[in-house]
Amino acid sequence: MSTITTKDGTEIYYKDWGKGPAVTFSHGWPLNADMWDGQMLFLAQNGFRAIALDRRGHGRSSQATTGNDMNGYADDLAAVIEALDLNDVTVVGHSTGGGEVARYIGRHGTKRVAKAVLIAAVPPIMLKTAANPEGLPIEAFDAIRAGLIRDRSQFYKDLRVRKRQGLLGDRFHRGSEEVRRPDTGASRRGRPDRSRERLGEEVGPAHQGRQGRLLSGRAARHHGHAPGSDQRRAPRVPAGLRENVTARRPHDGRSIIQTLKGFAMKVVIIGGSGLIGSKLVARLREQGHDAVPASPDSGVNTLTGEGLAKALEGANVVVDVSNSPSFEDAAVLKFFQTSTGNLLAAEAAAGVGHHVALSVVGSDRAPDSGYLRAKVAQEKLIAASRIPYTIIRSTQFFEFLKRIADEATDGNTVRIAPVLFQPIAADDVAKSVARVAVSAQVNGIVEIAGPQQFRFEDWLRQSAVEAVPAGRA
Repeated sequence: MSTITTKDGTEIYYKDWGKGPAVTFSHGWPLNADMWDGQMLFLAQNGFRAIALDRRGHGRSSQATTGNDMNGYADDLAAVIEALDLNDVTVVGHSTGGGEVARYIGRHGTKRVAKAVLIAAVPPIMLKTAANPEGLPIEAFDAIRAGLIRDRSQFYKDLRVRKRQGLLGDRFHRGSEEVRRPDTGASRRGRPDRSRERLGEEVGPAHQGRQGRLLSGRAARHHGHAPGSDQRRAPRVPAGLRENVTARRPHDGRSIIQTLKGFAMKVVIIGGSGLIGSKLVARLREQGHDAVPASPDSGVNTLTGEGLAKALEGANVVVDVSNSPSFEDAAVLKFFQTSTGNLLAAEAAAGVGHHVALSVVGSDRAPDSGYLRAKVAQEKLIAASRIPYTIIRSTQFFEFLKRIADEATDGNTVRIAPVLFQPIAADDVAKSVARVAVSAQVNGIVEIAGPQQFRFEDWLRQSAVEAVPAGRA
């Protein structure tokens, strides 16, 4: 029986099958390494080396009285990886094993890691808190602990029955019945539970005939089953580690995200020297990610394809915040179709796992606008590709309002339509885009807006007097 002994004397059992690039497997609670036999056999037969370990306290490993927390689990995984001298490893974790993988990267870095795969994992958070009102109440976890203490054998017997409804009553731990998904196309694009992901409190209320309704309360809208979407690849590095993450035990308040500074992703920002792009680059770098600005100034031209392949080498995510230099109808349509087509082709060749594009709220409701027709064409290209994606539709930026007022000025008069609008600051756009970029794709559309609605003429009078020439608005 293959084991290694950790620094605290705990024996960790592992199985090691095949030869080739290494893949490690961390199991969910209360299972053991045997849950991965099917995957390990397949990989071993196809030129990979598959290693799975029994977590301490599980299966054939020692039943240690200490180290039974995420730090201990992560250190045991590190001990196996180091004892076997594994490099360029793909680390895979399911459920609790996903937390183990995340904590391993946070504590031990990515020196030995090529890729990370989190499958229905406990990060970012399971516990219901003020910051995560849709989580599970602490009573669910207390009931599991009480059941194990009262009669462990009966608990595991009952577990098989309860698993059909969901071990914890949640969407992650169901039995073999088909997972419920919003559409068959989305079922092949990534995690089903992310298909209706909400961006959170940073997304403000939207005017669209729904006074005061929060965009954050709206489900992501999915495109129809686009041609080729049944072959969409799973993302290379599923992410989504939010700021409100618990670890170790459900009620201890520790944050997994605090230990994940090593969980860095390469994010290429197309249009990275512009207003939003430059802010996005700075924000992602602050979070420890490898944010790479790409624009003609840096030798990357999406219209000609020049420099794209090199820029996308090793990229996990591509964010497109570029814009057309011309707003003339034919020119802007050509820009978005050519640029997006070249970009998606390069991403497919490079194995990029998530394409994020910035678009405009209401673009599909303004067919008379050549610019918005071009944005819709861009969105359709993205949805029809094989790349997992998220389209972010934003309202107008505060920073562009003066330009709008200038362009609407005729002599001493500013001619503005009497409509409500809900502008958003560029900093807030960058914050939302950064969050989406390092989260799981939704394969659909999310919308962001500022916190307050205005009538345009009122905003000009009250907040942008300097943008209005002497006269009347």
